[in-house]
Amino acid sequence: MEIQKSNQCLISLGLYGILFLIISVSQIFAQTDIETSKKLLEKLNQQLIEIDADQRNELNALQKRSSVKGEFETTKKFDERSKKEETEWNSLYNQIDSQQGIDREKIYKEINRILSKEFSGVFQVDLGVYDADKQVFPLLINKTFKEFIVVPLGEARELKENFSKAEKTGILGVVLDSKNQAIEYLISGQIKYNGKVYNITTNTFSNSRAMRMLFGNYDDTSKYATWTLYLQKFYVDGSDEDVYVPVTVYAKILAIKSYTDQNQEKRVLITQTAPTLEDNSCHACSVTISVAVFSKQNDYWKIEQAQKNTGRYGSFGEVSPPIIVKIGINRYALKYDSFYMNMGEAAGGEQYITLDGGLFNEIFNVSTHQDNTASMASIKDQMSSNSKVIFKPFSDSVYFDAIVSTSGKRGKKIGNRYMLSPFVQTDLYRCSDGKYLLVKK
Repeated sequence: MEIQKSNQCLISLGLYGILFLIISVSQIFAQTDIETSKKLLEKLNQQLIEIDADQRNELNALQKRSSVKGEFETTKKFDERSKKEETEWNSLYNQIDSQQGIDREKIYKEINRILSKEFSGVFQVDLGVYDADKQVFPLLINKTFKEFIVVPLGEARELKENFSKAEKTGILGVVLDSKNQAIEYLISGQIKYNGKVYNITTNTFSNSRAMRMLFGNYDDTSKYATWTLYLQKFYVDGSDEDVYVPVTVYAKILAIKSYTDQNQEKRVLITQTAPTLEDNSCHACSVTISVAVFSKQNDYWKIEQAQKNTGRYGSFGEVSPPIIVKIGINRYALKYDSFYMNMGEAAGGEQYITLDGGLFNEIFNVSTHQDNTASMASIKDQMSSNSKVIFKPFSDSVYFDAIVSTSGKRGKKIGNRYMLSPFVQTDLYRCSDGKYLLVKK
């Protein structure tokens, strides 16, 4: 059928593209040239954008397909055909979505390999105005990254007058800026002149520096970074068109969390992104979450893995700050709390985003609150409940089991009528293939 052919073509193209990508990556990563890695980072990011846009548009096109009853077709035949087409549609939808996930994972892992790489070399820097009171010079690298060096007052004038002759070497990293162009930043470095060495230290974690390492830019006044994201037109101009367009979006810090993994100090930067600096408070206005993990290595902070688009969460333009939860042996996750209310119904849940494996995947999504007692639902369909999630070690698995304990009231037939009756329920979820699944009793 046409749908099946479309499916085969799409999957084939995805696999072919990824195969070509992996071959290219294996060849390029054998080199240490920073310019080569910058070009590769841009290529990988562009392929990621194309995968997101193309496959999302494909899914939206599928959603528009609807069966129309033919003039000479009976209702029974039409219903049978509609059910068959719906089954095929769901199958194709799941395969496209699954393939997109596989493609994204491979690309993100290669992107993180580049982001975590270190390059030794010469860097370009502009010298700022000397602060005689603090005896420091501000440095601006690539017009974006601001660093400082301590220079004694008696040496400052000579260094400034001869700064172009000074030797500037260090450890460099690469990141994408707001226009998806790869730029360099300094991880650690030094400036040498006339036998003197001025060290540029980055051993203190800085919020603004972390934002620049993730987005390649940050405005210290507005507290926003900008980047390019493909958004459905609904989020741009409110239209119902199921197409995605590139949009300059604005990211702000949602939370910065600390944890220790195998005796290594780490920081997690979580940001939320909106398509506008102004109103983004509609009921359906969720936000895009970005996540980056930083680790302290060799007495300086560096980016370990990052993902600008980890999914959409929240409503009314906000999402609750997550917390870090230990979900296994050396396994951690960000836990988000969600809440939704509409037409007398309220629902809440917890979403867990894993911090391991090079990709920030949603590993567990569980309902923790339900209440439709204020809705128009009949008593037999009403329920009000709250759940609590506890993680406990399981056998020799690296992932803990998730125990979900639920209590509340729900419709139950007592005698000749339905009444809200108390209930208690315990469910067990176990991690398998990167997802927590309900264990059947």
